Amino acid sequence: MRALAVGVLRLYPMAWRRRYEEEVRELIEARPVRLRTVADLLAGAFDARINRDLIPGGSAVRTPPAAVLIVGGIALTYLWNPGIRQVASLEATWSHALEHGPVAEPLAVVSTTVFTTAPMIAVLAMLPLLVNAVRVIRRSELSAPFEVIAFAPLCLVPAALFGWLYVSMVFLDSGFPMGVFGNAMTGGFFVPMMLAFLLALPSKAAGDPMLAPGVRAAGRLLAVAAGATALAWLPIAVLMLMGAEGVTASFAAAVAASAAVSVAMSAFIAGRALGHGRQAVRHLAHA
Repeated sequence: MRALAVGVLRLYPMAWRRRYEEEVRELIEARPVRLRTVADLLAGAFDARINRDLIPGGSAVRTPPAAVLIVGGIALTYLWNPGIRQVASLEATWSHALEHGPVAEPLAVVSTTVFTTAPMIAVLAMLPLLVNAVRVIRRSELSAPFEVIAFAPLCLVPAALFGWLYVSMVFLDSGFPMGVFGNAMTGGFFVPMMLAFLLALPSKAAGDPMLAPGVRAAGRLLAVAAGATALAWLPIAVLMLMGAEGVTASFAAAVAASAAVSVAMSAFIAGRALGHGRQAVRHLAHA
């Protein structure tokens, strides 16, 4: 586990490594290393690459975050048909996966459950921020908390729409018939787009020191939801391997591309959410 933690340091930007790698490596060598340590280092690597301008000697990422998320959403929309609506490939993959014993169905359930739980966590993540904004309004007449509350429906309503589409397709059978395997994958297309809309709310509030506690709490929970979304693809990957005999090359490529875009979007959202929390705390310290 210690070797894995040291290896994760290579994922950090060069400016960070020049300044901090030796010190962090010494800490890793001196202390017990657990799975949580590796997870924290991975989250830090994502955040460091997204917020390079905050590293002494680092350069800013010039691509607007909204552009990254829009491109990712368009890519997932484009990949929907080849990734989910190939009924013959879905059924063949699932049929061959079932031949490997009773583990296939639990894997599909795990993936569906995680994809369903992640957006619930993300929506709950907005509550600390909104509660924080209401409390600030009661104590002052600052305009920023009013703007955050007024902006909230613009984030929550589209996220709720994607959530309804997901639930109706997977649990109400109102969409295109996808079967167990297709249902298990569907969240990987809808949930990142839900999280992208929800990310806009802490982004809006991050510049106000009075909202720092809510932004930080929202960022942490949103990062957890994004991380869960990325991990939910692991059971899908296992099922693809189990059903490899029924997987065509085009279907495998579509699913792999879908997973890559979905995981990348989730990682980006997690890094931005944690970064907004730190930004809000810094503003509070200098207020």
